Amino acid sequence: MLKKVLILSLVMVFSSFLFAEVQAVRVGGDIRIRGVMWKNLWSFDNDYRTDIRDFYRHRTNIWVSADLTDNINAFVKLNNEYHWGNYASTHSVFNNDIVIDNAYIELGEFMTWPMSLKIGRQNLIFGEGFMILEGTPWDGSKTIGFDAIRATWKLDENTVDVFTAKLSEGYSQHTDEDLYGVYLTNTYFPTKIEVYVLRRERRTSETFTGGSTYADKIHPKQTTDALGVRLSGKLGENFSYSAEIAQEWGRMKREKGDGIEPKVYRTKWVRKEATGAYVRGTSTFADVAFKPAVTLEYVYLSGDNPDSKKYEGWDQFYSEFPKYSELYVYSMWDGFNAVNGSIDQDLETWTNMTMSRIGMKLHFTDKLSFEFNYKDFRALHNTNLTAYDNPGKHRGENLQAWIRYRYSEDVSFHILWEQFDPGNYYPEDNRDKAYFSRFEVLVKF
Repeated sequence: MLKKVLILSLVMVFSSFLFAEVQAVRVGGDIRIRGVMWKNLWSFDNDYRTDIRDFYRHRTNIWVSADLTDNINAFVKLNNEYHWGNYASTHSVFNNDIVIDNAYIELGEFMTWPMSLKIGRQNLIFGEGFMILEGTPWDGSKTIGFDAIRATWKLDENTVDVFTAKLSEGYSQHTDEDLYGVYLTNTYFPTKIEVYVLRRERRTSETFTGGSTYADKIHPKQTTDALGVRLSGKLGENFSYSAEIAQEWGRMKREKGDGIEPKVYRTKWVRKEATGAYVRGTSTFADVAFKPAVTLEYVYLSGDNPDSKKYEGWDQFYSEFPKYSELYVYSMWDGFNAVNGSIDQDLETWTNMTMSRIGMKLHFTDKLSFEFNYKDFRALHNTNLTAYDNPGKHRGENLQAWIRYRYSEDVSFHILWEQFDPGNYYPEDNRDKAYFSRFEVLVKF
């Protein structure tokens, strides 16, 4: 049903362009060019030569926004990306695919209420993306949109968002993946308060088997509810903070062994119960040369205890993007499966993890800055990633260095370098350092 509504909304968008008296039309876009190089992201093994890549990514966005009346806006954004280099086979320079990144219609003051209604393919970003930001995680930041319906009420210092999105649609509603949510934001107090309730229903795969098929590893049939709160603000002029915590409940269909050799597996529903949180503070020394800003951060994402009868692994919902590391997100995505076919239940997700961070940012000019971060990643439970002995819980240490330069309001550059030194969470044969580097040129128009 939701898909039909979304298709209808697209028809309304284009029909409006054709037949409505357009009040204002704006056209824009951006061109992004990235050069990427990495080593050992998946294998942590210097002898695994195919884990060395260097390539370029060229993404182009073109968008059109039209005010059809004072309260009706239509928006369409088209996208293309192609790659060249030694990792460009799937997005080569001959790739001429045009993707509909966004296509929605927004109705303001809907039914004379202080409410707006947005229908169609759109971005959903709440807070800093701890739970919801990335609707298309498998295209490497090419797009992030959701097929969604979103209603927003604004009452003084309060904003209430009610939304639903269709992430996947099978041959019937019993094979779909859906998101439902209510998000409340209050700005009355000096501390911004955000409270939310979410539900994700995944019906795309029957069980979590850890087997050979990708879908069975990471998309078991499951229902997850989440209740969370986020606080953010400033203390004085030079200290900013943010903190968020969410609790999850639900159930998941999973195969569990009965301990008898040879093992006989049976499918059963197991309870889900998980916790995720972070706290971060940044102190800026505005009166010191280069205006240094020092950041301390701690992240906790619960992991599944293999000895318990329930599943405690943190479900990141739709935040599968490199928010902690552009390098380590690849390792969490693939683990060691690409090398030796082993089973990693942390596949593709930020879970079973703590991260401690200390960082410093220097502003050499208003346009040029340098940022350095040290991050220590640890696991809460050992997941026996491979047949090798890996008794520890230290995932590893991550170094990050950023140089950012804003040439103008519309043109910016950055250079990123990362190193990851694996710890004893990984097998001894897979503890070689990994590297990731990238430069970016972004032009907006």
